[in-house]
Amino acid sequence: MFTRPDGSPLRPEWISQRFELLITQYAAIRRRHKNQKWGIPQIAKRHRVGEAKVRAALAGGPLPPIRFHDLRHGAATLSLAAGVEMKVVSETLGHARSSFTADVYASVVPQVFKAAAEAAAAVVPRRVGPPSAPQHETSGSLDPK
Repeated sequence: MFTRPDGSPLRPEWISQRFELLITQYAAIRRRHKNQKWGIPQIAKRHRVGEAKVRAALAGGPLPPIRFHDLRHGAATLSLAAGVEMKVVSETLGHARSSFTADVYASVVPQVFKAAAEAAAAVVPRRVGPPSAPQHETSGSLDPK
């Protein structure tokens, strides 16, 4: 999933370490600005990033405490919720069996089934307005005599 600009693969360890570094740097930028009252140019110089990146970090909220691996779970969950077939998600994740994927993401499956049922129900034609009463032809009086 992650490559260098020339398409060659990155070492998985480097990706995990880089993720941790970016999370730490984001928190440090926010802390220096809030607690230590550092200005944007000073923070940018200290962290060797552009001022636009510092502004982006300051404009965002605190990051949730997630691990790099949690991004994989998030991508799978969002894919299932978006209606991607279990088999496709399973193959994307590299699972040997889609039943394993279904077991791991069982909490998402009911939402997927509900969304599928609602999508199917949406294509069923609906009657507009109340049902009309059956029309009977009558000639004359209701009295049978």
